[in-house]
Parts: sequence; C-alpha cells; structure tokens
Amino acid sequence: MAVCSRKWRGGVDLLITADRNMFAQQNLTGRTICILVLPVNRRSDVLALSERIVEVAAGLSAGTYAVLE
Repeated sequence: MAVCSRKWRGGVDLLITADRNMFAQQNLTGRTICILVLPVNRRSDVLALSERIVEVAAGLSAGTYAVLE
C-alpha cells in the first residue's frame, strides 16, 4: 500500500482500512499515523459502526495500530 510508504506532510492523523493484513504487509515502525482496521468493508456496515469508529479513533495515540472488533 503506497499510502503508508510516502512521507506524511501533516494533516493526516488516522488511516481507516479494512485490510486486516496491513500489519504483516507493511513496515509500520516509526510511523506516527494511527491505523484503525475495521472488521467490515461494505459501506452500510461501516456506517452502522460509525459511532464506535469515532469513539475508538478518539482514544488512539500517535503510532497506534488498532483493530475494531
């Protein structure tokens, strides 16, 4: 995923993805961006989780990799 390999120039603090293998596929060492992995990728399912996503995202600190269950 090219998004994780480019240099961040500010403005991006959180990456939300449904890619459950990102941790194994990307070298995330030294990254300050927070990554939140969703258990679903269908829009209707993501919208149903929106309150939980906001709640979890608000509690993430720099460099955190979290999986929403």
